[in-house]
Amino acid sequence: MLDIGLRQLESLIAVAETGSFSMASDRLHITQSTVSMHIRELERIVDARLVLRNGRKKAELTATGHEVYAAALAVVRRCEDIERIAKRGETGLIALASSTVPAHSFLPVLMGDFLKREPGVRFEVRAEDSGGVFSRLLSGSVRIGFAGAEPDNERLAGEAVCRDTLVLVTAATPHFRTLKERGVNGLTVLKNVPLIARETESGTQRAAERFLKENGFGDLEPALRTDDPEAIKRAVEKGLGAAILSDLAVRAETADGRLIAFPLGAEPPVRDLYLVWAKDAPFTAAEERFLAYVRRSVNDMKKANIAKTDK
Repeated sequence: MLDIGLRQLESLIAVAETGSFSMASDRLHITQSTVSMHIRELERIVDARLVLRNGRKKAELTATGHEVYAAALAVVRRCEDIERIAKRGETGLIALASSTVPAHSFLPVLMGDFLKREPGVRFEVRAEDSGGVFSRLLSGSVRIGFAGAEPDNERLAGEAVCRDTLVLVTAATPHFRTLKERGVNGLTVLKNVPLIARETESGTQRAAERFLKENGFGDLEPALRTDDPEAIKRAVEKGLGAAILSDLAVRAETADGRLIAFPLGAEPPVRDLYLVWAKDAPFTAAEERFLAYVRRSVNDMKKANIAKTDK
């Protein structure tokens, strides 16, 4: 068995990333001689030269050094994962990342019901667009995510937990109320008003752009684009234009009359909302229980919907 220690790997990583034994020692808060000793020990264990020492010149990795550096990064990151998991396990903290629609619709209900069962658990939710959710999962800063798009990275897995319909929303003016009463299609409305859109990393925006392209609006340029979904709703409410948004995200505004929602044809665009996680994520016990609870809740909702359909 190789007698490789984390300190040796950390020293190699620091030298590789700073290009200097002295800067590596500053980063690690140890002496330069200790860094040199760690590198020599590692080279002895693997029986290969890892770092070219060129006096005052920049320290450079050999070909083998680059390979060992990449492996060392993976080992150290996994050890950091273990440390984070241990801390989460002690505190019962469940760290989540969620895109806007899940965060504003079903996620608060799931967390609230779960907390009633396990009052000792704490949640920490990071608000992101779908791309940001995937990035946080890949970096390991969170273990569980909810997104408005299916992950396209092979390191991530996802399963649909909710179906959402997109609608065109406008200001609640007499003109648009009349169009709504006449049953005018949202695409027809969109021909005569500026489009307000979200950023391209949004799952909602991806689905909207696919739908627009399929229906001959592929060249339509938004008059305003912003990464803040609440700002979009406020801009629409003030009459700056119309936006294609999640039906779940605008139900409060359409219910109280601040916005008007137009269906986008007989076959409106629908998209799934996803529970997402990293395939190699080592979950804490609390995270495992929450995942199981989410899946049970989703299955219960699906069974309830099937029962309503059969009736």
